[in-house]
Amino acid sequence: MTNLATQLPPTKQALLLEQHEALLEACNLSMLYAPGKGFEALNLQLYRGEVLAIVGESGSGKTTLLKALSGRLTPQSGSVTFSSEQHSVDLYQLSEAQRRRLIREHFGIVHQHPLDGLRPMVSAGGNIGERLMEAGCRHYGDIRKQALNWLKAVEIDSSRIDDLPITFSGGMQQRLQIARNLVTHPQLVFMDEPTGGLDVSVQARLLDLLRKLVSELQLAVVIVTHDLAVARLLADRIMVMKQGQVVESGLCDQVLDDPHHAYTQLLVSSVLQQ
Repeated sequence: MTNLATQLPPTKQALLLEQHEALLEACNLSMLYAPGKGFEALNLQLYRGEVLAIVGESGSGKTTLLKALSGRLTPQSGSVTFSSEQHSVDLYQLSEAQRRRLIREHFGIVHQHPLDGLRPMVSAGGNIGERLMEAGCRHYGDIRKQALNWLKAVEIDSSRIDDLPITFSGGMQQRLQIARNLVTHPQLVFMDEPTGGLDVSVQARLLDLLRKLVSELQLAVVIVTHDLAVARLLADRIMVMKQGQVVESGLCDQVLDDPHHAYTQLLVSSVLQQ
């Protein structure tokens, strides 16, 4: 950990040097559902305040890995340990009810298709409010006030608080999904292609927002993306996956500026040629 931290900017360097254990750790994790599909014998660590990007082409196993790390898909072998300030737990040694509670209290999950993470027929404010109620909030006035504050934080006009998500544009739906996830201040956020399917101008606006929120809230994030520009903008570290294996990993700028593996070189060169 010390070697990694000494290469990061001072704020991240100080943050990582203070930590003695990873927030999330996967050990020998495997989930193969067909030859070359899924991932095998994978290890990783994520620290508080750190952003890890997992990149690779479709079918490389990155989305399957994200589901296993976030407690939504039981792996065939290995462990995923989450360490809160109170204790450390293996996600897959918990009962299903215990795991759902841990996910609800400590994790945020941002889907590529925002309506997968929203209640389409519940108002924008109601979507945020539901998350607060799951966390134990009961005062209607406080819930509505927090919903208004978060709509403002994700650049949605407060006048839309009672509108349904299905009336929003794709970019607004994604920002609402982010607000719903972050309102309870989770320790760890998982993002699956959060800018996928959006127009370039909408992507740029969303990325600026994500970078701002990640920095201000000191979020730990695991983000899956096929877009290396997204990884470079948001991530501290990067893992490159191909056919279920990690072929290269390291500090994001170092990997993208000086890729060693032939597959990473191909990914970087294909971006430069666009």
